[in-house]
Amino acid sequence: MSPSNPQVATLNAEDVLNAVEAPLYALVRLLIARGATLPMLEALLERLYIRAALAWFVDPEDRFSASQLYMLTGIHRKKIPALLQNLEERPRPSRSTAMQVLDAITGDPALLAEDGFPRPLPITRREGGEHSFEAVVARVSTDVRPRAVLDQWLKSGVAELDEAGRVVVARGRPTTYPPGHEVAMLDRLLEPAAQALVDKLLGLGGLSSNALVKVEGLPQEQARQLAVAARDEIRRVLLRLNHAAERAARAAQEADAAAAAAAPTTTLVLGSFEWVAAAQPVAEPAEGGAPAQRPHPALRRRPRRTRPATPG
Repeated sequence: MSPSNPQVATLNAEDVLNAVEAPLYALVRLLIARGATLPMLEALLERLYIRAALAWFVDPEDRFSASQLYMLTGIHRKKIPALLQNLEERPRPSRSTAMQVLDAITGDPALLAEDGFPRPLPITRREGGEHSFEAVVARVSTDVRPRAVLDQWLKSGVAELDEAGRVVVARGRPTTYPPGHEVAMLDRLLEPAAQALVDKLLGLGGLSSNALVKVEGLPQEQARQLAVAARDEIRRVLLRLNHAAERAARAAQEADAAAAAAAPTTTLVLGSFEWVAAAQPVAEPAEGGAPAQRPHPALRRRPRRTRPATPG
């Protein structure tokens, strides 16, 4: 069932991985921001690899083995039986350690003030005992240092430190992330676009066209004005096409039932989006040279400590 289009031979794994690195980077940003960890993504990818292999690369009339799926996907044979039993099940949602700590704080009455919000917590056990931030992190996991969780919270705005150096959870910070309109649109935009591009690359048919305008170096306000103008123009076109598609669908439903049932149906996706990237701040050159020439702070080596010379 593997596609036999000659174009497939020109696409090797390295080319495809290089092409998807940038969009995957954008998705990983979202995953990290919403507490989805790498093990959660790995569990999802394993299930999707098996589903795709069975749907597109294994003949349903042939008997397949775990070894065959291993050769197609690289997933260890011992994992395959369990994956086959749960193909349609989504992995159980699990929250990152930082979010579990937040759940532990908001779910413990002893750590809440009278208004129901978390009260300020001393950082260390020495300062607050079992009602300290360090103690709460230890109850959730002993594999991560409390300071690492606190640094992440401070950086992402989950918490801040008060004048006494205690951890104060930000009141406007949500403790859960219910799927909203933007998340639904993420699925709605990505799925048809990815399917159309993959079908086109593998020569599986399906009419698709790519139209993209990308202009860099625009002043941000002018870019926003152009995006609004493009949105208005495209909406008028899509509205007209949508009315025509709905009329065609209604006509097919009102036709002879037997003929309509025998005729193949398909899905039409028409759409567009506009995006104005956030303006990059202009950094002034420092004494150590331009910012691009200076090493990332995480890569800078700390000065080595030297012992004072002992008197002879």
